[in-house]
Amino acid sequence: IQSVSVQHETEVNATVGQNISLPCIMPEKHSKIVQLQWHKEGKQGHQKLVIFNPTILTYYHANVTLKLVPETNTTDIRGSILHLQQVTEEDSGEYVCDIASFPDGSIKTSTKVQITVPVLKVSMKITPSNKPIIEGDTVSITCVSDPPPDKYILSSSLNRESLDGKFIIQNITRHIRDLICQPYWNSSNLHLQSLSANVQLTVEFLDNIECNSESQIQVETATNLTITCEAESSMSLHFIWMKDNIPVSSSASLNLWSVNPDDSGIYTLTVYTKILNRLFRQKHFTITVMNTKHI
Repeated sequence: IQSVSVQHETEVNATVGQNISLPCIMPEKHSKIVQLQWHKEGKQGHQKLVIFNPTILTYYHANVTLKLVPETNTTDIRGSILHLQQVTEEDSGEYVCDIASFPDGSIKTSTKVQITVPVLKVSMKITPSNKPIIEGDTVSITCVSDPPPDKYILSSSLNRESLDGKFIIQNITRHIRDLICQPYWNSSNLHLQSLSANVQLTVEFLDNIECNSESQIQVETATNLTITCEAESSMSLHFIWMKDNIPVSSSASLNLWSVNPDDSGIYTLTVYTKILNRLFRQKHFTITVMNTKHI
């Protein structure tokens, strides 16, 4: 029965890309180490990793590194540390350190290693959260990373930093579309530095109304008048012309044929989208119909 207390880890958890070290070290007062070896029990079955014997060279069976731990005041060996570089999911398993000693015989320790793929999640909270994003809105973005970084960088046409992953963009514009959340580590987990998450924003907009006429119009009786307007938008547009709260046209143009003084007044063009209450523009026209003077 094994009675020697050996310094080792019973369980090691790491993420893909990290470097891990597995100690297997005898106490200061211990029996003489004749040979030590590491092997792994995993999906591939029994896999030899490395064998050390003081009388011969260290023999490696796998891509690992073995560091020997010497006695304090002698050249004798107390144990070893097994180094695994840039681990992958395939490195998960049970690592067994087997020390052949005299006179205690075989001394074994076991370390369960679990390698997981790091998960990077990004969630986005929009204010207001239940409506489309309109140019000029305030947008709140929350970046969440596992494992947590030292800080977050939000980049696109803007670059911002946050310790807690929370960002607020005020007066958002249509040009802010592809947002990239980049976790940043100062020291640990540097192997995760290339991880990022993208958020695609759709910012709806409606520009000012542009027309082929001034807002103050004078026209003689019996002539024809056409006002044509347009507006740039990210959404389909609807047009409505009103005079005295009565619709007079539902197209981009207002056509008045053979005008008379009754056609004088204030005309209001409303250009709107399906989100009428938030994205619309208006333009007012004052039309004065003058009687033609005959000499």
